[in-house]
Amino acid sequence: MKLVHTQLENELMQDQQSIGFLIVEKPVFLLELCRELLAQAEGEDGRFVLSENYKPISIPRNLHFIDSPLRIEHNPRKAITALYKELEIFLAENPASGELQSLLDRMTDLLNQILLESRLELAGLEQPSWNSIFKFFSVSFRSDFSGMGEDISNYLNLAKSYLGFSFFAIFGVCQFLTAESLGLLCKQIAYDDLKVLFIESCLPDEKRPPDIRTLTVDSDLCEIVMV
Repeated sequence: MKLVHTQLENELMQDQQSIGFLIVEKPVFLLELCRELLAQAEGEDGRFVLSENYKPISIPRNLHFIDSPLRIEHNPRKAITALYKELEIFLAENPASGELQSLLDRMTDLLNQILLESRLELAGLEQPSWNSIFKFFSVSFRSDFSGMGEDISNYLNLAKSYLGFSFFAIFGVCQFLTAESLGLLCKQIAYDDLKVLFIESCLPDEKRPPDIRTLTVDSDLCEIVMV
């Protein structure tokens, strides 16, 4: 999978890369690129082109742009819906599901009896679905990670598995990570077989992980590729 921008000569991300860095030193151009990528991720036209096997593919369907890494939503509605469907299948195959079903039956019957005693004109209760049980107990994905690297790594896998994204662009996260935590995050991304482009205004040499391709667009819009 490759990502290019028609104004730039070099690819932002090449087919064989799993991780890449785009450093844009000119603030006005950086803002322009980020706004354009965000708009294309939401379905608008633009100059970014995402391709696979030399064929353009949909950016809104495949690329997730994380423009605010400090405000990651670990439980978007689409992911929760997919999670609950998966859990329903898991419960159906679990030996303990029969015992849970008996408890639900008993709870429904007991609550029906109590409501009848209220002498109010109430409709009879139906047995709750597993989906409503999950909602009642607020079943959700974890979001209490100890560090930003672990937080992002977990979210990327969640978004790949439950939201269907195959390519990620993350803006401005490196400033919040130490060289060690950034290195560990990159190793985890490679291990998880993800495709991630880090977009930054700068990246000190001591933070740059080794053997990862970096495209720098300097203040004069000259392009420098480092591997």
